[in-house]
Amino acid sequence: MALKSAETKLAALLKRQSDIKAALSAEREKRKMQAAKDQGRLTVIVGRSALANAAQSPDFKQLLVAALRTTVTDPSEEKFLKAQGWL
Repeated sequence: MALKSAETKLAALLKRQSDIKAALSAEREKRKMQAAKDQGRLTVIVGRSALANAAQSPDFKQLLVAALRTTVTDPSEEKFLKAQGWL
């Protein structure tokens, strides 16, 4: 009887461990998705603000264009920015 009780307790603990691992994995994925969502929102807000300021200030636009020249390295992005008059 004691052996069965010990096996039952062990099985319950292993099940609990499995449930905790699954919950941790789900929480990590949830946080990862939220971080990506937040990054996207940040990109939109900062980009919109930068574009609005560039429209109002030629000096700021010049600074932004200089930053784009040094940071944008993807050929398709460069092509797009050139077509939009930013490079």
